[in-house]
Formats: sequence, C-alpha cells, structure tokens
Amino acid sequence: MAGRKKIIIVDDDRETREMLKMALELEGYEVSQAANGLRLISTLHVDRPDLILLDVMMPGIDGWETCRRLKANERTAGIPVIFVTAKDQTDDVVAGFEAGGVDYVAKPFEPVELAARVRSALFTKRLQDELRASNEELIKVERSRQELIGMLGHDIRNLANSVVAFLQLVGMGQLDPSRPEFAELLGLSESNVSEMLRMVNALLDVYKLEEGRLEAVPQAIRLEDLARKSISQVKPEARAKNITVTSEVGDATVFVDDGLVVRVLTNLLANAVKHTPSGGKVRVEAHKADEGTDFVLVRVSDTGPGITNEDAPNVFDRFYQGGNGRSRGGTGLGLAFCRLAVALHGGTIRVANPGQPGAMIDLTLPAAAADHAPVSA
Repeated sequence: MAGRKKIIIVDDDRETREMLKMALELEGYEVSQAANGLRLISTLHVDRPDLILLDVMMPGIDGWETCRRLKANERTAGIPVIFVTAKDQTDDVVAGFEAGGVDYVAKPFEPVELAARVRSALFTKRLQDELRASNEELIKVERSRQELIGMLGHDIRNLANSVVAFLQLVGMGQLDPSRPEFAELLGLSESNVSEMLRMVNALLDVYKLEEGRLEAVPQAIRLEDLARKSISQVKPEARAKNITVTSEVGDATVFVDDGLVVRVLTNLLANAVKHTPSGGKVRVEAHKADEGTDFVLVRVSDTGPGITNEDAPNVFDRFYQGGNGRSRGGTGLGLAFCRLAVALHGGTIRVANPGQPGAMIDLTLPAAAADHAPVSA
C-alpha cells in the first residue's frame, strides 16, 4: 500500500519477532524481519526501511555493533534505530544511545508504549528529512545566487564596456554621424543599455515580488497599447538583427497594472528577439481564453530554435539555467519576474510548444469588465 512506513524487526528469537510484527501491523506498518545483524545489513542493499527495531544480544555481531555499522554507512546512517531488548540497565541504555540508537524499549514490551515510541521516532525522522531537504535547497539557491552575481557582473561589464567604447570613439572625434557604421553602433549601444536596465530591474523586482513588497494596481487598459510600448523597447535589438516584431491583439482590454505587464511583455519580447536568428520574426497575439473564464490569452512567439521538453517546466524558475547553458533566459531572472508578475494578476504562464521549433509562450491576463472604460497606457 502506498504511503505505508516500512519497519524491519531484527531479533534472533522468532517468537519475539512475530509478536512485534503483529503489534506493528495492527498500527498499519509494513513489517519485515531479519534474524541477526549480518542478515539485516545484507538486506539493506536491496531495500531501506523507515525504521529498524533492533535486539542487542544476537549471534554473530550484537545489536550495538550492528547499529554502529549502520551509522558508519552513508546510505543507512539516516535510518532511526530503536533497541528492543531485555538489557535495560542504565549502562546498557547509554551504550545503545552511544551506538546511534534513538530510543530504547525494554522486553517484555507493552504494545501501546511500543507504538507510541515508533510514531515518535518516525515523526522525528520526517522532520529531519524535511530539514535536510530544506537545507539542501538553501545550499542550491545560495550556490545559484553566487553564480548569478558572477554572471550579472560579467554581463553588465561587457555591455557597459561596449557603450563606453562607443562614447569614447565619439568623444575623440573618431566616430561621427557621417560614418556608415555610426548608426549601427549607436543602435547596439541603445540595445546594451536597455539590456542592462532589464537585468537590474528584474533582479530588484523578483525579490520584491517574492517578499510581497511589490503590489499590482490594476486598471482597464487596451492590450494593444501595452504591446506597442513593449515593442518600442525592444526595437533597437530587433533592428540590429533585422527581426520583424509585430502585434495582433485586436481590441482586447485587460484589467492589469500597466507598468508590470509592459515589463512582462518586454522581457518576453527581448528574450524572443535574443534567440531568433537574423531576419526572423517575433509576434504578439491575443484572443479570449477558454469559455467561462474572464481572462485573455496572450501569446508571444518567435522563429528561433524553441525550448526543449526538459527546460520547458523550469524556464520560469529563478536562477534556472537550461540544458544548453545560458541559451534561454540569460541570468534566469527575467522569466522568473514574468511568472511572479503574471501570478500577481491571477494569471498563468507556460511554454505552449515544448520541444518544437519556434518558441510559444502563453500567458493569461484578467479581462476588463464591460463597464470599465480603458485608459491610455
């Protein structure tokens, strides 16, 4: 049965094993048996239980030595051990704890007491497992944070160096509007400055959203106005790569915080432009979501290589770096901001066509009520 805790009883006395087994099965546990410590250790190579009930006086190696061997093995060190034995003198109890046991039950045992101690040990193990998992997650996030800081510093330095070099050439008179490359380098500088601003804004906003310090102030507004603003912000990058960015959202009106949604669309468009080959196309379109819902479905699509099946479930996670390195999402913050900002509006965001060429990102935004007159963005 799924979810049942597994317990192994280790005792050289068959009658004792059967009595313990009966008592534990009445409590709903899945119970198996081993006649001695060596048999137990060999069994653990195949199946690890949630708890071990261990006798002390057994042939071969005694219970204390068995427990020490379990605790010395990384694979079995986390399994709690309760000693069930007639050796209940103070020195015996201390020896059991020193060997690594978590509790001690004296023979003859009381079923009610045994059940209570087993529940307590399993509960403690669950808390320890959760704490260990949380600690591992914190270590992972901290490692990602450190990598992010390094990547941000590297990227911002490269982008800034490009802008500074352009300004220095202009300042020294070696580059002026009459030169054929001036317009191209100016556009590249504009694009780099925009990218730097997006990086910094995404970093600040992700933390604000996660801490609940960034609130949405929604109003009815035409989606076309939001799309037009966002497209204007990625024009330098699109122009530099000869990419066409279009909008076909019709007359949809949404009830959103215009500043947040413009930044969501800008992040998605910039990401699409970044991963679309020169001469390609990026498009924003919208239509009514499923019948019975008060949401508008917005799709941002491109003609790039697309997003893999492996990366699709994770691209909106903070700090996530795809299987192809930093091929999609840069620092892993822009798309994380999009997810959080869309969720703040009660909507959803997802990769609509994982594993296929030409990425499609779908997001839902609340539609404005009929009696809400739209304002200008």
